[in-house]
Amino acid sequence: MTRSITRTIFGSTLQTARHLGSVYQIPQYSTLNEWVAALGTNVVSQMNFFGVNGTTNVQPMLQSNPATAVFNLASYGNNMADTQAMVAQYLAIGNLGHLNFAGADPTQPSWTGPKPHAARSSGLFGQIPFVLRAFSTTNPNWDIPASGAPVSRINYRHRTWLMIGGKLYAAYFLRLLTPNGNPPPVVSMEYNQVTNGLTTTTAFSPTANDLFTPLVPGVPGAPIATTGDFLSASASIQVQLSQAEINELINVSTILYNNPNQSIVSEVAICQGLDKNATFSPDGVTSSTTANAPVMAEACGVQVSTYVSAYYPIPYTSNGLTIDMDMGAEEPLYGISA
Repeated sequence: MTRSITRTIFGSTLQTARHLGSVYQIPQYSTLNEWVAALGTNVVSQMNFFGVNGTTNVQPMLQSNPATAVFNLASYGNNMADTQAMVAQYLAIGNLGHLNFAGADPTQPSWTGPKPHAARSSGLFGQIPFVLRAFSTTNPNWDIPASGAPVSRINYRHRTWLMIGGKLYAAYFLRLLTPNGNPPPVVSMEYNQVTNGLTTTTAFSPTANDLFTPLVPGVPGAPIATTGDFLSASASIQVQLSQAEINELINVSTILYNNPNQSIVSEVAICQGLDKNATFSPDGVTSSTTANAPVMAEACGVQVSTYVSAYYPIPYTSNGLTIDMDMGAEEPLYGISA
């Protein structure tokens, strides 16, 4: 399926605010924190969202959850410290970012195409959790471990509660873009030369001439003859989901739909936000400020900065899954008239 990439207004606004040293103001209805908080207030739409038939076996809800202290806009401070801490560091996924089309006639196969987002979008078409764990009063190790395992809390965010089929589940809706302890992607500069419609990319480094005798494009006063060449800032991101994480996605589909074959990832969202520590209630009932409750990092002010349409049938993925993406910006070699 052809990829569709959409950069949002929220990523551009944060970038501009940080570039100018301004405080980034988060508007209402722009964060995935709000989406998660709404799970417990709109039961019917959430049942429809997960595509589960019937109204008696599924009652998504929020109880006292591990992020009570940060699942609201107030926890993102409209100040310079939080603005500077806002970076693209989370990954969200969904299963409704695609469209199915029938062949032109019965002898032709059906095909799948992308369902692109708009630059103003702030949510996913069908966000799903990375992990679901059934709460247990008898097994103290019912949840995923804090760290050390292939699937650990240290790498996930937006942990909340869902009631599915009469059972209480801990759900994890965000994953770190690069697992804890791994370095962030390296940003490089590239020169892209366009010849007869073909682009050749090489590394770019400024020269002494760029500083002391900058190039004058064409004849002063005359129209600039553009070549189509452009410079780009590029950061290659390779998200690697282990086989253990693939198994978790299949488990999510099995719990939500009673069908592991419906485990599909067809939209990927790179999200910006910042971590803050929050205590939480391990049993989902007592207060999130319970004495001796564990402390974990939670994500607040989370906004989608880039949407990527893709199509990954998870049950047919062996040995894990690698999602290659590129983030950055492009500038024409010669400026444009303003």
